[in-house]
Amino acid sequence: MTEKTSEPLTPEQLASRVAALEHVTDIATRNAVRHREQIARIGAMTRAIASNRTSVEDRVALIAALEQIADTLMLEAELDVEQLRYASEPHACFHELDEDELMREAAQSTQH
Repeated sequence: MTEKTSEPLTPEQLASRVAALEHVTDIATRNAVRHREQIARIGAMTRAIASNRTSVEDRVALIAALEQIADTLMLEAELDVEQLRYASEPHACFHELDEDELMREAAQSTQH
């Protein structure tokens, strides 16, 4: 990812790199917020499972829901990695790509 250059960056190159860093930071921040929310749900569900007031049927349902959340988080984590990997590529032009397009690109790269 590092480039050897003998000339200083032009203002356009510098602006492009700053935009790229801002974009990657924005992606990581949104992902962290989403993950924090999912972890809070997992915590609430585990407390409900541990409660003496929760029926066996409800515990089974909660465990199934936890499995679904875990599967979803694994898929989202894979997409997050691909999205950040794509965003950090030197050829990516971040100010011209919207989030939906980046997600499509990341999803396509995980299918290969």
